This record gives sequence, C-alpha cells and structure tokens, in this order.
Amino acid sequence: MSKIAWIDLETTGLFAKKNGVVQIACKIERDGRIIDKFVSYVKPLPDDEIAQQALDVNGLTREQLLTFPEPKLVLIKFKQFLERHMNKYDRTDKFVIGGYNTKFDMDFLREWFKKCNEKYFGSYFYWLEIDVMRHAVMYYTLTNQALPTGKGQMTLPVVAERHGIKVIDAHDAEADITMTRELFHRLNSKIVKEYVYATDRYLPGMQSERISDEGNEQSTDGNSTDL
Repeated sequence: MSKIAWIDLETTGLFAKKNGVVQIACKIERDGRIIDKFVSYVKPLPDDEIAQQALDVNGLTREQLLTFPEPKLVLIKFKQFLERHMNKYDRTDKFVIGGYNTKFDMDFLREWFKKCNEKYFGSYFYWLEIDVMRHAVMYYTLTNQALPTGKGQMTLPVVAERHGIKVIDAHDAEADITMTRELFHRLNSKIVKEYVYATDRYLPGMQSERISDEGNEQSTDGNSTDL
C-alpha cells in the first residue's frame, strides 16, 4: 500500500505566495495504521503577510507567533521525519498527501518549501492527492443524497459531525487531520455498505472485473469447446 501523509496546515491567510504557515501536522499512514506523526508551530517568514482574521480563526496572537520555532529549523526536522519513512532519491518512493480541501494545504506547503530555499518538494510528495472533501461529494452522489448547500455546509467540522465524528479543537492542525483521516475511512466503509453491498452495484472497474471473473468460471464448468 502506498504511504499516505495526512497533512493539515494553519496559515496567516488564504494566499500561499503572500501569507505564511504557522502550524503543521502530519500523520504517516501505512497499511491502514498510523506509524508516525509530526506536529509543530512555525514562525512566519519575515515577508509573510499576517491577516488578523486568520489569527482570530486559529486563536493565535501576533505575540505568540514571535515565540514559535524558526521556519528553516522546522523544515529540517520535518524533512528528517519524512525521510525516516521514504527514500527521497527513489522516484517511486513518495508520499501521497491526504487532506481536506487538499489543494490549499499542498499549495501552502510547496510555497513554504520554496520560501525556505528547499527546491525538492517533489522528491517527497506525489503530485496527485487524496481530497476527503471530494470523497464526501462522491459518497453523497453515489448514495443519491442531496449535496449540502449553503455557506459552510461542506467545511470539515460540519461534514465530520454529520458522519458521527466528534469535533474537537477545530482549526488546530493535528485535530483537523485526525478528523480528516477518520472521515476518509468512515466514508469508505459507508460507500461499500450503502452503495456496493446494499444495491448490488459495483464501482467503476469492479463490474468489468466481475464479468471477467464470471467468464473465467464459465469456461471451466464443462462448456468449453477447447479440444
């Protein structure tokens, strides 16, 4: 099984190029188990803009940001953490990033690497990602449920709570990534139970495999014309 790096970042705004990272949480999953984790606050870089609204959401103050570890030091430790579980010189040995609205976090993480003069983001992470928000949309679609409408109805805390997951410390990076991973596996179970088994339907690729299997079985039940 490919290694999943479940990642969530807390930031000083919405724009990766001009805003910065203030907290990073990463949990490594292999074969369905969490095998390691990394959590750290990060001091914004000198040129990073800090939006007060972002601080309010994260529950942080500008004074607190000054006490956080230097970003380049955090990046060194983060890379050491990743390299315990992969070989950055092996192009086939990379992490798939998992998250909620994952493009946001990937863009910030990639830009943070660049700002810290680390050019080899792609040595650690595959370019495609797992986005649990899109996974939730797939679940609603497959099970013929109305997609949630209205502002905020597809945010992580709302969707997690809708699926029976207790929401604790939303907008804390570690809490968010814990919820995200649990939601991913819960949605997978529901898709199998409510779509595949309950309706005797098969996901794309599964139906053709079943037909192929049946064809193979039929060729061995005495009806073969081979001499």
